[in-house]
Amino acid sequence: MFLIFYLSALAAFELQRLVGRYAPSNVLARQIRAHGGIHAVIAAPIVAGANVVCAGLAVHLGGEPRPLWLNVLIVLFVWNGMKFIGLTLRSIVDVVLRGRGHAGTAGPGVQL
Repeated sequence: MFLIFYLSALAAFELQRLVGRYAPSNVLARQIRAHGGIHAVIAAPIVAGANVVCAGLAVHLGGEPRPLWLNVLIVLFVWNGMKFIGLTLRSIVDVVLRGRGHAGTAGPGVQL
């Protein structure tokens, strides 16, 4: 019994690691985080908005008896939209804190 639990947990951890590394939305989120600054504040809400619009279109165009794959796609769009909204908020906080931390300094060893 313990072996089955251990193997299933191991498989889940490996799957999460692979998805975290190679999923296109996670790759894009890593790129946005790596550049940081105002680029992240501009790019992340655009991607979030696109995901939310795609989710809305899939709900609207899917009709009432939607197939299962369309429901999975809607959940994926909503999840990615929430992920990029969170990334937007984090980027805004980073820009504000970074700007506040550098106020009044002109560089190392320079007095104003």
